[in-house]
Amino acid sequence: MAAKQPPPLMKKHSQTDLVSRLKTRKILGVGGEDDDGEVHRSKGLAVRLCCALLRHCHHGISLIMWNALYTAEKVIIRWTLLTEACYFGVQ
Repeated sequence: MAAKQPPPLMKKHSQTDLVSRLKTRKILGVGGEDDDGEVHRSKGLAVRLCCALLRHCHHGISLIMWNALYTAEKVIIRWTLLTEACYFGVQ
């Protein structure tokens, strides 16, 4: 008995079309320019930057609060409470 060959893989014809590839890249938000001259960049970049900013903000506030635990100065405690109030107000 001869080994049966699997059928050849079918290639998508839509991805060979230049317009379809450009539409796909536009939807994904990567590379290239459209007719208006707008450059499409990765949408994940903005999310990563906002997450990094939030992470650094939390780190800074936690350091301020940690240092405020071991002080008896009213000025430092007031600024710590003001920092927390501003943060929660913005959040």
